Order: sequence, then structure tokens, then C-alpha cells
Amino acid sequence: MLQLMLAALLALFAMQVASPNPIPVQCVSAETLQARLSADLPQARVLAVPENRVAEFVAAFNELPPRTDAKADAVLIVVLPDAPQAVVAFFREGCLVGRASLPAPLLEGLMRTIVVEA
Repeated sequence: MLQLMLAALLALFAMQVASPNPIPVQCVSAETLQARLSADLPQARVLAVPENRVAEFVAAFNELPPRTDAKADAVLIVVLPDAPQAVVAFFREGCLVGRASLPAPLLEGLMRTIVVEA
């Protein structure tokens, strides 16, 4: 069941990013994606990286192997309970421009680099 839900989540991202060029045909905002995921996968945790930490998060993400050159001004992280992978969605100027999956422990380490004070 969990694999099916993760597959559905990844399919959602695949539909939005249909070509090697990671720019979707239609603009999907972080708010729209978050609402869709909350409705379709209520057990998923959808976390928004705080706006004042996005640049720091993206820079740390880009340093992970294999090194990338992701650019974003907003980031959502989608975690399913007990799933080995988390999905990271990157947005620029209000539109989904890319996505990646990361092993959950690697994501946890990355999140610790941008600890947000309560």
C-alpha cells in the first residue's frame, strides 16, 4: 500500500515535469501542489522550507552527490510515513520547475543544516 502511495506521489510530479526540461507545461504553484497532495495523500507530511532559508537549503542540496545546479525561491518537501524516500519540489517565480527524491536519512541531515528557530 505504501509503495502504491509513493508511486502515486511520484507520478504526480512526473505528470507536472513531463520532459527532460524540468519546466512544466502549465504553472503549478506550491500552494496548489500542497493542496492537491493534502487532499490525495492526507497521511503525507508536506513541509515548506521557510522563505528565509530557501537559498541555504538549495545550496546545501546542490552540494549533495551528484552535484546539481537547482535554483528555487520556494521548496516543498513531501514525506510519507515509513517511506524510504522523500520528494523535494523546487519552485521559481511561483511555478514548479523541478523535483528530486532523497533517502529520508539524507534529507534529515540536510534539514539539520537549516535548523529553524521556533
